[in-house]
Amino acid sequence: YGHVYDRPGKYTVTLTVSNPLTGDTATDSFSISVEDPDKCFAGKNTICVSTHGDFSGAPDGALLVTDNSLAGVIDTYAKSAKRVLFHRGEQWHISRSPGRIVEDGPAMIGAFGKGPKPKLVAEVGCRAILNFSELKRNVTKGWRVMDLEIDGNWVETASAIRLGGHDQLVYRVDCYRVNGGISFSESGLRFQWEKGHRPLLNSDLGIVDCTVSNIGKLSPGGGVGIYGATDGILLLGTTLHDNTRGEHNVRFTYAFKGVIAHNKISQPAWTKQCLTIRSLAYDKEDSMMINKYSGKLIVADNHFRADNTTIMTNSGFGNNGYDKPKTFDVIWERNLFETDGRTSGPFSLDGHRSTFRNNVFLAHERVSYGFGVGNLFKNTADATDAKIYNN
Repeated sequence: YGHVYDRPGKYTVTLTVSNPLTGDTATDSFSISVEDPDKCFAGKNTICVSTHGDFSGAPDGALLVTDNSLAGVIDTYAKSAKRVLFHRGEQWHISRSPGRIVEDGPAMIGAFGKGPKPKLVAEVGCRAILNFSELKRNVTKGWRVMDLEIDGNWVETASAIRLGGHDQLVYRVDCYRVNGGISFSESGLRFQWEKGHRPLLNSDLGIVDCTVSNIGKLSPGGGVGIYGATDGILLLGTTLHDNTRGEHNVRFTYAFKGVIAHNKISQPAWTKQCLTIRSLAYDKEDSMMINKYSGKLIVADNHFRADNTTIMTNSGFGNNGYDKPKTFDVIWERNLFETDGRTSGPFSLDGHRSTFRNNVFLAHERVSYGFGVGNLFKNTADATDAKIYNN
């Protein structure tokens, strides 16, 4: 359902859709070109950073910078058409958060050399370690963040990465012991909208082959591993676990068109969910979220595990204080829902035209129910036109 191409080249992607009832199929193809980053960011457009002057493995012609200040490096060099690479096996301790990254890509933040991923460690005073959220316009696009380790160090205000904008990818990043993992919230955008600005909603965001763990609700609004609202989401191959000190592992306040597949998601907090898909839609006309209903999502081949919660996953839940929302056209297939007796129910389905097929429930002890349909909690809507089979 989704893929990230690591190597430069031209690729042809083919999608075939079939109707199991009629046998009808439809096929479409398109091409993807992946550029060579050593050519895109040739010479001093690549900035290699080391805390103590070790530049082994740096690309030829790169600008070599010795600096132990992450904020100084990001504020100076994280610009359009630049690639900032941190030396593997080294650490940067952060007491002052970098400024917001607002210039458009193509641009990249990553690693060079051999050894463990570069480690970014929060200290008291740090907030977001990387922040792409420019709220008045929210137009930043074209960034790739990859091959980093982020340690929030249980600092009360520390979040790992705040995305904001369009066409952004977080790839092979590990973050833990943070107040919040990877977020792309709409709340700041709505605030700017109400002040008369017209920011764009986030779109086309990817989180692939990452690890998010040990999330703690250390301050109000924190505690979620992946949180946000976007048109277009790719959540692939990511592990989220041990969020018992926080809230949900993954909470989409709004998600339209996307794939959530091949993830391992476990151990949310009590009464919280491994994955919750919600809908933000406002009724008032002067809102950036008017008629914004979640839908057209594929949730496939995931392993959900919860040992101490009420509902493991749900689709169609409301957001606090909003009228009953709707989700449309969500396909759940080939997922494994695993739980013990302290979970009242593995799955709750609300919304419209959902398909739930070929999934497996594995309960190690008795649970109150295996599958709930429609309007089980406040702020949820009835389920209609649901297809549930071969589970």
